[in-house]
Amino acid sequence: MIRKIIQHTFFYSFANQIPALVNLFLLPIVTPFLSSEDYATYGLILAYVGVLGAFSSLGYVVLFQNSFFHMGEAFRSKWSRLLGFQWAYKIIYAAIITLLLSIVLKSHTHSTQELFVVLFLVVIPLLFFDLTKSIGIRLCQFRNDHKKVYFISICTAFVATILTLIGILYFQLGYKAWLISAAVSGGVQALYFGYILYVKEGIRPSLIWSKKEILEDLKTALPLVPKEYATYVLSSSDRVLLDQFHVSNQQIGNYNIAYSFASYFDNIQMQANQVITPILFRKFKEGNSVDFIRGLTHIWFFVSIFLATLVGLWIPVLFPFLYRNPTLIDSAPFAVLLFFTFCYRPLYVAAVDFSIFNKKTLPILWITLIAAAMNLILNVVLIPYIGAWASVWATFISYLSLPILGFYLIQENFEMRRKIMPIASVLLTVLSALGCYALFHVNLIERMSITAALLVLAFFMYWYKIRVFLQLMNHE
Repeated sequence: MIRKIIQHTFFYSFANQIPALVNLFLLPIVTPFLSSEDYATYGLILAYVGVLGAFSSLGYVVLFQNSFFHMGEAFRSKWSRLLGFQWAYKIIYAAIITLLLSIVLKSHTHSTQELFVVLFLVVIPLLFFDLTKSIGIRLCQFRNDHKKVYFISICTAFVATILTLIGILYFQLGYKAWLISAAVSGGVQALYFGYILYVKEGIRPSLIWSKKEILEDLKTALPLVPKEYATYVLSSSDRVLLDQFHVSNQQIGNYNIAYSFASYFDNIQMQANQVITPILFRKFKEGNSVDFIRGLTHIWFFVSIFLATLVGLWIPVLFPFLYRNPTLIDSAPFAVLLFFTFCYRPLYVAAVDFSIFNKKTLPILWITLIAAAMNLILNVVLIPYIGAWASVWATFISYLSLPILGFYLIQENFEMRRKIMPIASVLLTVLSALGCYALFHVNLIERMSITAALLVLAFFMYWYKIRVFLQLMNHE
């Protein structure tokens, strides 16, 4: 089983990260054509779209997931009604997004024509592409048909990368090149998964709903809307707050660069999440899964810490090479701490997936609301004094609070909490992050020596702690 997890996670990460990885290697070429203002504007577009992002599906994604695992092959009729409701709702959602962006982006675009182009590139994918793409991907994942997702992701990734490169280098479109490439790749994926979903599987959106069914669905799904909104607060609201507090575009741009760099790691974690969650759901269904989940969580967590430490140690060397623009490399210290932020996910997934499986979503709402409130308070209090650093610390602290809150606010997690020890794991994350930050200015020889020591430590951890459990998992 562990081989499948690693294989699928690798290919998901590879497929989804091709544009990011290629762009990473192309940064020395394209950054002379970009500015802090490009990064700031792009980050703000994503942030303001995220203001309403929690309402994009009204939490219905969990209904698709639960109906697939609980209803067997009868899930198709349920999915037809869910899709019909979602398509009708998307029209309202897209109209609200258009109005919001029209208001807030006037001061960040140079002309009415530029604003119209941005609206078109953002709203059309939201309205026509996102639903089909996201539900089609989930269907393939639930069926363990991951290769279809790899295939289209890799193909569209190459298209997106080429479009981005041409747009920045030859047409000097700046941030608009990213919007164009995302829209085109999203359209191609929507066509591909639309064929699988609507033609091959024969799942046609239905507008025939009963009032009782809608109320029942909303009862399960709506608690996840505040949860998703709180997730937005954690991931994107900081750019909005920096803008509202009139922090300079250069600081916002530098923060967005650092966050974008850390997002490469977050993407890998999310792909692992997508592969591991269906496995956990099957284990929950079988029962007596605590020891298995503990072992899998610890392996995932320690791999995360190891990767974050290696990258965090070398960020001071990587950034001057990647960002060949003097105004952009000041973001490197931000990136060290932000990279460690996403080590939270293995612990958080272990804490909340059981509740989602049992349709007890209310505790998850409180977990994310508390973390989001913490993020907002820290940002509002600290931004006037330390600018973008406030958002770095607010993000770091609030994200790492999620697994602790998850294990202590969900009553069913008592036994798992005792075995996984989330507080110790979070403390290890904090110490590792602060250690890398303290080593920011060490010389190359010292950096290489520390890296060698980490590799030796990882080998011993694998040989004496992890190897036996991996062998047991491979027989699952």
